[in-house]
Amino acid sequence: MAHDGFRVDVGALQDAEEGIRGAVAELGEMAGWGGAAVGEQGMGLKEGLLNSAVHVGHETLGGALIQFGVSWEWGVRYMVEDGYAAADALGESRAAYQQMDAEAEQKLIASLREG
Repeated sequence: MAHDGFRVDVGALQDAEEGIRGAVAELGEMAGWGGAAVGEQGMGLKEGLLNSAVHVGHETLGGALIQFGVSWEWGVRYMVEDGYAAADALGESRAAYQQMDAEAEQKLIASLREG
C-alpha cells in the first residue's frame, strides 16, 4: 500500500489560526455589544440584553431575554478564552514546524557543501 508519508501543511495551520482568531473576535464583538475591550473577554452580553429587554414590549419576554444574557455571559467568555487558546496553540505549532524546516534545510545545505 503506497502512501505519501507524513507531512504538515503549514499554510493550513496558519489559515486555521487566522480563522479561529477572526471567529473569536466576531463573537467578542457580538458579546460586547460594541465594546471591544469588554467583548474580547467575552463579557457584555448581559448588559446589552438588559438594555434591550425594556424595548421588547412584554415583561415575560424581557425577563427571558435578561435570563438568557445572565446564563450565557460566562459561556461566551469561556468560548472566547478557549478560542484564543486554540489559536495560540496552532500558532506555536506552526512556528515550531517552520523552525524545524529551516534547521533541516540549513543542515542539508551544510552537508552538501561538505560533501
